[in-house]
Amino acid sequence: MFIDCSKFEKVLKADYKSWGVKFGLTKKGMYILHGTGWIIEANASYVNKEFLGTAIKVLGPAPKPGEFIKYQKGSSPQHEMELEPMLWDMVEESDPAYISLIKIIQNDNVYSVTKTPKGARLINDKRLAMIAPCKCTEDEIPPCAPVVHDAWLITYNDDMAIGICFTDPDYKPELEVLRLLSGVDFFWQESEAYRLG
Repeated sequence: MFIDCSKFEKVLKADYKSWGVKFGLTKKGMYILHGTGWIIEANASYVNKEFLGTAIKVLGPAPKPGEFIKYQKGSSPQHEMELEPMLWDMVEESDPAYISLIKIIQNDNVYSVTKTPKGARLINDKRLAMIAPCKCTEDEIPPCAPVVHDAWLITYNDDMAIGICFTDPDYKPELEVLRLLSGVDFFWQESEAYRLG
């Protein structure tokens, strides 16, 4: 699986302690984890023990088919309506995205500047770090390069998709930097060392 489980665990713990995480298994056999600004959708047959074990360790028991549960620290698990996978539908109408080496720090969080057809956007580095193509085994299809659909950066293969929501700048200086970088004179160059796909 193209996911770094140690980074995934940190993101899970942060959301579990704050807004909560929805964890479910569709009747068709797809795990869906939905946190604050991120979604992971994966076929149950593709999910490995490390990934599922990490989710169970942080959140609680794995859901049964058709069961969706919201886990939040300090609250008992709440049953939710079944969710449907949506990331693969999004990628059908998507555009390429390019992650630059430019970083912006806001509220003690680091964000990468990402080029999209609608200009420069911010993506949270902690969430982005979950995506790890190097974790794929030899028999797995590696994920595609990231694509953008509306407010989502999506990386996927046939069995799993990870979506990360772009972050709006909190302060005027960051907004001005993004406006400047979105101008036609800005020269974008992909770095091979930082490419996801």
